[in-house]
Amino acid sequence: MNSTLIRYVTRAELDVQLWDNCITNASNGLIYAYSFYLDTIAKQWDALVLDDYRMVMPLTWNKKAGLYYLYQPTFTHSLGIFGNNITSEIVKHFIDAIPKKFRLIEISLNKENDIRKLNDHDCSVMMRKKRPAMDLVSPTSEARRRRSRRQHVRAAVIHAR
Repeated sequence: MNSTLIRYVTRAELDVQLWDNCITNASNGLIYAYSFYLDTIAKQWDALVLDDYRMVMPLTWNKKAGLYYLYQPTFTHSLGIFGNNITSEIVKHFIDAIPKKFRLIEISLNKENDIRKLNDHDCSVMMRKKRPAMDLVSPTSEARRRRSRRQHVRAAVIHAR
């Protein structure tokens, strides 16, 4: 894959239907990445788009004192690249495709964005601590384990009476 296939699209140029379809069909789709959510929560946002919206990356940005920067909006757990079969090479190409006008990047990537090969990147990407995310898809998810623990505690309380 070549980073020249990734294009920068402003919010005004974005095809909302293709964008939202990509998020819906992505293996890592999150509510935070839908256009209506970003429109509500981000001051300004544009995007990086691979091919015809096969993979997308929202770029939530602001400008302060003449400096353009990417930031993690309040009430968004993580953003990053959305699509299917995302490899660390694809993540690197997307990061490389971020326009150079964004001098500071403070974003939280989602759990499927492997950043292990980004150490040599020339842009100062500040990665926050990995935030815990509950897996609600797999049959042995954390939600199921927590429910089981809760049932054990209730049983212990009833038995102790």
